[in-house]
Amino acid sequence: IKLRVEREFEEVGATQRNQMATIWKQRLSLDFYPKQTDAAKMGTFWWAGDFDFRFSQFGIIYKNLWSGRITLEEI
Repeated sequence: IKLRVEREFEEVGATQRNQMATIWKQRLSLDFYPKQTDAAKMGTFWWAGDFDFRFSQFGIIYKNLWSGRITLEEI
């Protein structure tokens, strides 16, 4: 059984958004950890959905703030 993880991001900067775009475009694999401080890796995943990032509510006003969603599927 393969795991599927969905995460939503609010108000990320352009640098993070661009890094995520690179991962999506190049179909790179990711080691996923459920919590930033958790040392236990959940598995290795790839980006299974579309690139779904857009200017956030404040991004329209302040520029370069993005919101979006990623769907990861275990390899």
